[in-house]
Amino acid sequence: MAGRSDEVQKMLGFGAALQEKFDFENAAKFYVKAAESCPDDEEILDMAAESLLEAGEPEKALEMLQKSIAVAPEGNFEKYSNLGQLLEGFDALHSYQKATQLLQRDMEKTREEGKQEEYAILSDRLASMLCTITDLYLTDLCYEENAESECERLLAAAMQAASELNMEPVVTLASVRISQQRPEEAEELLVKAKGILDKIISDDANALPSYSVRTTLLRLLIEMGRGEEAVDVSSNLLDENDQVFESWYLRAFAFKVLDDPKGVIETLSQAHEVLGKAEPDTPDMVGAMEELMKEAIERAKAKGIDPNEKEEAGEEEEEGEKEDDE
Repeated sequence: MAGRSDEVQKMLGFGAALQEKFDFENAAKFYVKAAESCPDDEEILDMAAESLLEAGEPEKALEMLQKSIAVAPEGNFEKYSNLGQLLEGFDALHSYQKATQLLQRDMEKTREEGKQEEYAILSDRLASMLCTITDLYLTDLCYEENAESECERLLAAAMQAASELNMEPVVTLASVRISQQRPEEAEELLVKAKGILDKIISDDANALPSYSVRTTLLRLLIEMGRGEEAVDVSSNLLDENDQVFESWYLRAFAFKVLDDPKGVIETLSQAHEVLGKAEPDTPDMVGAMEELMKEAIERAKAKGIDPNEKEEAGEEEEEGEKEDDE
């Protein structure tokens, strides 16, 4: 891009290469250096902010986003979306609303230019944004008088904007129905969302919903007692990334819902092997997993189940196969 020196271009290249390797901490250093060299370049400021978020540096990301907004207040909608993640309550709401306004502007432009594929992508992004605002009304703003009506309005718009295989509005609506104590409707929506996920996995595994949306689906399936579907979703998550403590914990909990203590024990044992000494998602996660293991062992004993029974059975099967071969 005009105005960027060769040195800045190299910094951006190094940052991008490190991002691809998931080395977010070092990637952020290069993006920040590039931003310092080009303090009026909105795109670089936004890239630096996003990399800082990925690196777990929210305060520095906030500073970078504020600089970007000062440079181009009517620019990229994503920076207002990222800003919303760092704020709470009405401050977050106003940031998301600004992001939505700018996104709709971009959608109108692509529609007028006849860019149908780009329009569809932005439309799904709008649906996701509306779901994010809905979540805000389910949490920070849940005591507002209009919280329930806003959730309904936002999700109706999200459903309209979303493509057929965008399950996020379906999952979010299920969450709303659970909060409204309408379990039958919530279950129907969760079954629908699981069906959408299965279709995506079958047709185009590269088009999977975000990890966080699938994790929310997993949590809600567990909450509604649908253990088998929950185990299935957890398998999909762990196949993608087996370094997430919460995914292992939720998979184990899904087996608990199925009253399958051996499943719990095997899952948590495997998690211990895979995760090793990795840092947990939250400080209390290890304790929660240990408590779940203790409960599963007690439950297994109460049901007269030997936690090692599966391994022994497997060994017997292998012995039988050897005898057949002989």
